[in-house]
Amino acid sequence: MEWACYPSSTLDGADGRESGRTRIDERYVCWPLTVEERDACESVLSESRHSVVFPLPNHHIDSDGNQRGFLFECSAKDSVSAMPIGGDMFSLRCLYECQTDGKKSASGCGDALHADALRVFNDRLWFQKTLQAFVAGLGEREERPASFDCISDDHGGSRYTHQAVDQRLWRPSVPARVGLYHAFVRTHTKDAMEHKLFIGVSGHLHMACEELQNLWHDLRQHSMTCEEFLESEECQWLRQATMRNHGRIAHEVAALLGLRVDTRVDMDSASGGERVAMPVVSGYENDMCVDKDSGRVRVSDCACLLPRTTNGVLFEMFPSEGFWLFQGPKDYACDLVYGTVVERDRRVPVLPARTMEMCRAHATGGAHTVRADGSRWFFPDKRFTHELERLGFNRDDGTVHLMPAVQVASG
Repeated sequence: MEWACYPSSTLDGADGRESGRTRIDERYVCWPLTVEERDACESVLSESRHSVVFPLPNHHIDSDGNQRGFLFECSAKDSVSAMPIGGDMFSLRCLYECQTDGKKSASGCGDALHADALRVFNDRLWFQKTLQAFVAGLGEREERPASFDCISDDHGGSRYTHQAVDQRLWRPSVPARVGLYHAFVRTHTKDAMEHKLFIGVSGHLHMACEELQNLWHDLRQHSMTCEEFLESEECQWLRQATMRNHGRIAHEVAALLGLRVDTRVDMDSASGGERVAMPVVSGYENDMCVDKDSGRVRVSDCACLLPRTTNGVLFEMFPSEGFWLFQGPKDYACDLVYGTVVERDRRVPVLPARTMEMCRAHATGGAHTVRADGSRWFFPDKRFTHELERLGFNRDDGTVHLMPAVQVASG
């Protein structure tokens, strides 16, 4: 999120607005906020007396000088200027499971290794080059990127379907990361380990996100409320289009690499017959919503809003480490293999969704770090895990480590 770091002395001016210092709730931080972080928090809180910010265990200032890793709250009736809107809103990560033929071994537990995973391991160079060529070709397609001129002007769909077909075709946005990830997953009965292969896609719609941020800047001078902004067709379309974007990429990757994933027809596509893959796990790391019960708006950054996240929380590590999947409580009556909604603090219903790259200019003191992929990264430690448990994660539910087989990271 793009929070300007203004000196705290500018927050208690002649306009009488309350200082944000008393509304920075630090109960879930692993280490004290830096001066820059505190100034950034106070700056955004200066826009409304009803706002509060919760820095999360992965709070930090990124390499661009922006505050990351937080939950922000304000009244739904506040001016839209009270909300922090960054250039990667509705950034999303999804996992798509690659299917097998379903044959069982003599032990009844399935093959020791996923057949397609073996194929990848045996010809890794080809898979890596093919995936790199695919990502490089996304930006060269004839269609224009997804933007708000794709939103349908026809609202004739029934109130039951809410279907609104895009005005035009658009090309998928280049993902921040796409690849094949494998993991050993314990079965529901816990008597065996299954080897699984997934397509992972993460990122946001670059042009549409930039348009949303520009729209937010324009509306700051008007009387639109946060609730009206969140319920606008631009916000609703962007959130859904990001999921569709990732589904298109996963479907194309599967077809290109000879993998099988669950798919469906994208009924909102202008083509009328485009197919998208269906994720088994998905989570928006930058999200916002209105809590109708409390009348509050929530904005998360580098964190998943738990009421909107099921089947585990996907935590993005540095590229060479892949992803960690924090599982929720088991419910054997449903098909949520990785658990149901994590038990949560109703006041702070979030869980961190990514680690952080340590920036020299804004290094976080006392953090457990490792050097990987040419940078220094935070590696979750005991303190971090303790804060996850306080937010609702139960270590007894388990964590799945998704290791990269091949992947392409563009940012």
